[in-house]
Amino acid sequence: MRLILLLLLFPLAVAAQSLFEKGMDLYRIGDYPKAFEQFMAAYRESTDEDAAYMIARMYERGEGVAADRAKANEWYRQAARLYFSVSSESSLHQENKRLLTVYRELDPVEDNETAETIRKVVVSDFGLKTFHDNYLLPFGYREGEYASYTPSDQYTNIEAELQLSFRLDLFPNLLGLHETYSAAYTQRSFWQVYAPSAPSRETNYQPEIFVTFPLLLFKVPVKALSVGFAHQSNGQGNITKLDLSDANLSSDDGVTPYFRNRSRSWNYLWSEAVFQTGSVFTELKLWYRIKDRGEDDNPDLTDYIGHGSVRLIWPYGKSLTTLLLRQNFVTGRGAQQLAWSYPFSNKENVFWYVKAFTGYGESLIDYDNYVTKFAVGFSFSR
Repeated sequence: MRLILLLLLFPLAVAAQSLFEKGMDLYRIGDYPKAFEQFMAAYRESTDEDAAYMIARMYERGEGVAADRAKANEWYRQAARLYFSVSSESSLHQENKRLLTVYRELDPVEDNETAETIRKVVVSDFGLKTFHDNYLLPFGYREGEYASYTPSDQYTNIEAELQLSFRLDLFPNLLGLHETYSAAYTQRSFWQVYAPSAPSRETNYQPEIFVTFPLLLFKVPVKALSVGFAHQSNGQGNITKLDLSDANLSSDDGVTPYFRNRSRSWNYLWSEAVFQTGSVFTELKLWYRIKDRGEDDNPDLTDYIGHGSVRLIWPYGKSLTTLLLRQNFVTGRGAQQLAWSYPFSNKENVFWYVKAFTGYGESLIDYDNYVTKFAVGFSFSR
């Protein structure tokens, strides 16, 4: 099986390594002259600070090049300048330094493993990374009204929206193609904070696993290819005839109250390719729905959300604009979403966030309802 995967993916993974990574592979096997050439090429191509450090180290040790302490010191100074230029203006770097200062001021612990555990806890060093945008949008306005699924809910067309999304990279390079195996979780909630009793209108949960292959296909602008499996649901139960006939659901006049099934879910396989044209990135994503074995609460879901999407990402200065397009060309249904973010004050992890959506599939509960909505607030990643 491993051999088959290698044969299938090798044409896509040619030159997947960066020049620096190639240099490190050569360095590890002791081919120092070629490794030195790769590090020099990496430095010339992108002023790579890690390459500058390795060049200094090889001059110091005489690995692949004649030992030269003066040149080693020169390259060490260059590497230090590059590292400092990258981190000195970063508020996140300053925050990490503050957390390390807190750790160093703690009473020392003799056991090294215990000390390392304490360090990770203090600086929150557990490998979690952001996945999709993380945001809080206190104000979202929709044209029209949201449908209620229980008699007691009284929704307004103004609500708040929250999304949390993170990933954990699990294993690297199992096939030797420099791929990364990851798990991710995204939760998106719609909160009717301006309605009586402020109910939560809908929450969508999406765990997924996937593998990402970095690609550099000669002159083809493909930068990465990912394949994965995802499950998405809203965590709601299925309202059945048995539930509706239950005495506890009967009103005083003996008429069964109005209840509608809120359960929504689907499983799907997906693949995504990332392209670059100048400073603009394009994400082309396709998915294939896996049919449910049991009762399906939303069998026509892909009629509304389609079988794929195109996402354009345009960074300009400190701003970031994204345009998401979905379309089912058979049914003619789809959606468009435009989002814009910009740093809030001098923060590097808080951004103004503005989003406009029109079409189907804003949430699972309303996948078959056409929604036009504008929302504004803050994002904490992008």
